[in-house]
Amino acid sequence: MKKRKLLLCLALSGTFLVSGCSNVDLAMEDKQEEASEDSSQETGNEVEADEADTVDSADNSSKDSSDEANEDDKEGDDADTDSDTEDESSNVDYRVIAFFDEELDSIPVSVVKTGTFDDGEVYSYDIVYDEDIEDSFGDMDRLHIGTFLVKEDEIYLITDTEDDHEEQDFYDYGVLVYAEEDYSDEISGYEIKLHNDGYLCRCSYYDTTVETGYYAEFVFNSDKELTYFRSGYGAEADPIEITTNTDIEDAFSKAKETDRSEEDFTVSYNGFDIGPDTTYQEIIDALGYPEHFEENNNGFVSAEDGYRWELTYPDASERGYNAFDVCIVCVSPSNDPEGPDTYIDFVYFTCPTYRDVAIEDSIYSLVDIYGAPDEIRESSCPGFTEVVYEFDGNELEFTIRPDYTIRFLRIHFAK
Repeated sequence: MKKRKLLLCLALSGTFLVSGCSNVDLAMEDKQEEASEDSSQETGNEVEADEADTVDSADNSSKDSSDEANEDDKEGDDADTDSDTEDESSNVDYRVIAFFDEELDSIPVSVVKTGTFDDGEVYSYDIVYDEDIEDSFGDMDRLHIGTFLVKEDEIYLITDTEDDHEEQDFYDYGVLVYAEEDYSDEISGYEIKLHNDGYLCRCSYYDTTVETGYYAEFVFNSDKELTYFRSGYGAEADPIEITTNTDIEDAFSKAKETDRSEEDFTVSYNGFDIGPDTTYQEIIDALGYPEHFEENNNGFVSAEDGYRWELTYPDASERGYNAFDVCIVCVSPSNDPEGPDTYIDFVYFTCPTYRDVAIEDSIYSLVDIYGAPDEIRESSCPGFTEVVYEFDGNELEFTIRPDYTIRFLRIHFAK
């Protein structure tokens, strides 16, 4: 997969992503030709009109019959055109999670087919909303979700509102938002990630600088339908978040019960298994203390309900949030770090589960691989949901975003 296909015009100063909010300026020439009527045609029409006045009644009768037939044909052509147009456009209702400061339950999105190329078809997605909205930066049409080139195994996005794009424009200036292979990179201060688990494909890009904090996220199902869209600026300014997803319970309505074992509640790191019976000392003996452990206050977390501290591998202090494979949280009820009563409370992890489900995968992977959960509950993260599987008092938790993808993995061990 060529990186040039993934460029968001990040290398072009003043483009949509570098500015954080302006539309991509393709600087393309207008290729639409303007139709004009020839004055000689008007003259010809006048001559024909004069000649029509001199014909006999039989010719007039024949002409009238011909005109009626032509009019019928024209009406039939118009009906076909209207039918075709109807087939090429539709409104899809999306559930509103956030839409600026407006309080809405749902909003329609217009999906219009605007062109066809040899390798795919072009669709324009626009949020239909008549009221005035005020954007913090004001130089981007936030209601225009984008123009998409939909191919058999890829989808490319162009964010501007032009309607005369050539196919090559999508490759030169567009964003690859759907593919069968994962991709991640950082280009000109923007972090780009694309993940497909075979059920949903999630694409996100974020401004990692402090200039605007602009972000956008797109989720497509295997039928190339846009099931989720989110965009906005840092600190959740001017958010748009819409989805066709319903309650998560609906996704699991046909899931079957599956058997579970202790292995399902075990995570492996560097060949060492951490499970319900593992002690913190066994972890230290096998893996050693994390790098910078002492500098990070010996992993101290809090002193609430006992002394809580963590072992994080590999050490993530210099690589940012969620840059670890496993984070083991230990508790000493007597407030004696590494005392005899210390136990492992839970493990956060970003490596795959025993059944090979990982963060960014969709809940449909859970439906097929893990089956029906024991509990679906509201997460402490606002707007997120926890899908929970249990065994002998242990809990395997999948924290689910509103876009139906997995954000966190955790195993909570029975005390």
